Amino acid sequence: KAAGFTGPGSAMFEVVHSISDAHGAILGEGGWINTLYHRIPFVSFGAKGYGFGASTKASTIDFSSGGAKAAAGTLATWPVDGDTAVWTTFRCASEVPNPLPGQTFAGYPISLTGAGALTITEHTVDAGAGPIEHVMLMKGADSTGLIPADQVYLIPKAPLKTSTKYTVKVAGTNGGAAFSKAWVFTTGTK
Repeated sequence: KAAGFTGPGSAMFEVVHSISDAHGAILGEGGWINTLYHRIPFVSFGAKGYGFGASTKASTIDFSSGGAKAAAGTLATWPVDGDTAVWTTFRCASEVPNPLPGQTFAGYPISLTGAGALTITEHTVDAGAGPIEHVMLMKGADSTGLIPADQVYLIPKAPLKTSTKYTVKVAGTNGGAAFSKAWVFTTGTK
């Protein structure tokens, strides 16, 4: 209200970071896009308006609803297919709440956003030598209840290898329609 915002939509999500640098808060190693819970609105099809603010101690983005619905069958991934220089490590204990209680570090979170509610029947993350261990978090399998029904997160249990190509394969239903998707990304040097 103080900035004169009157729409579109209504308040949907807010993310806050304890640093005042916008680039670091959004894209830095510990930035919102490189987390799980703080990434949710960035990959949501429902978000339309947003506003960013920073003080000397913190950065905040508020998101509003009202975004166009994705076409039936649409699936978006993060990292995107062919992405390079992807971070290897997720500092899960630095995210509040910690999506992997009792664990300090994990591999980079991989997300899938659908046009409708997602159910997953198969999921693998492979670096060429066979599937790596990972945790799948989604609505109903997340103790916080923050993950929406149209998003799924695969979190490798250990940091990823540097300069390595990973293949992700996921199958299930998207808004009730069957899907199978595979994509690749390559990690960076840190």
